[in-house]
Amino acid sequence: MMSSISFAKSVCEQDPTYDMTAFANFVEITEGRKHYILHQTGEVSLNGERLDLSTEKQSQVKVLVDFILQKLPQREKEAVILMDALHSQFVNVVKSQLDGNSQLLTMLDNTHADATRTLGKAIKTKGNVTEFSANDFHKIIDRASGDFKLEMAKIVSKSVFTFNVGRNYKDIKYLGDQEWKKFKPEAKAFHKALCADLAWITAEKAQLFSQ
Repeated sequence: MMSSISFAKSVCEQDPTYDMTAFANFVEITEGRKHYILHQTGEVSLNGERLDLSTEKQSQVKVLVDFILQKLPQREKEAVILMDALHSQFVNVVKSQLDGNSQLLTMLDNTHADATRTLGKAIKTKGNVTEFSANDFHKIIDRASGDFKLEMAKIVSKSVFTFNVGRNYKDIKYLGDQEWKKFKPEAKAFHKALCADLAWITAEKAQLFSQ
């Protein structure tokens, strides 16, 4: 289901190389052996030692922390909404045009559950804490080797032989293509916004801690 967002070979032009955890009023960023704690007050510690930052950089830290605290959980919610919407869209197609076969619907439900687990490894919120894993974010690429329409085509094409719904592969793939076209603009907009957010965080982080 994450493949619906069509990330191709890379999720973003410049994928993050660090993990983030957003708490109620501070953010932890881990990259290799470096462990930063950024507070909404502008204070920062690196591997347990407080950094001596200028007033200007402390102001930058405040903006960065507020941005991460807002954007991480927001983008996670949007991703879940997108996956749920696409799932519902194809379920409706199965019900209206593929005889509502219960086994096909179960296959779609399983795909949706698997995609939700994949997303949850990359970014998840529990209580007031949102965690982002760069390593698992990259693994989304494996699930994004093709648009969800291809997964849909693969699933329902089995029905030609298994469920005997009377449609051939080309008919089903066309159906998947048409449904995906309806959803693609929203998915592309989300992709662009997500990558823009991560690029901004990466640039701010580099500017603050490059020295």
